[in-house]
Amino acid sequence: MNIPAGEVVTSAAPLELKEFSALLHDLHRRSFNGYVAWLGRGYDGLEEGILLFSRGDIVAASYEHLKYDYVIDGKDALEPAANVLVSKCPVYSVVALTIPKINLVLAFNEKAGLPAAITPKDFLELVPESYSDRWVKSIIKTLPPEDIDRIRILAKYGLTGVKVGEI
Repeated sequence: MNIPAGEVVTSAAPLELKEFSALLHDLHRRSFNGYVAWLGRGYDGLEEGILLFSRGDIVAASYEHLKYDYVIDGKDALEPAANVLVSKCPVYSVVALTIPKINLVLAFNEKAGLPAAITPKDFLELVPESYSDRWVKSIIKTLPPEDIDRIRILAKYGLTGVKVGEI
């Protein structure tokens, strides 16, 4: 998701799920405008989740697997983004934006917008008990053949987290 600069509220803080949950509820209660982004070590690389808040409600979402440069936006991003919360060593940042900047984000990232705003409670219900690699494995299956061949070669020599038989 392309996002303009804003006022950094929190930067690269260690993510503990209980405190993070309280933070999201507090942002909702305070009618926060901005975004929360988190990054964690997932299956075969770093994964990122982003929630865009407008007046305390979640209005857009994005998920990205950085190694594969694969992005999922909108409603489909909610579950994999929630999954990143329980990955290894997650950190998060909170950035405040003005309403005009939020509108700009929504205009330039139409696919990231949700059909209807949701609350942090709605989002947190999607967080699994433990990390699942199913999202990344499904991403790998959609990669072009030349990328799959590259991954197979790296896997053969143990240079990636992917096992040869998985692709």
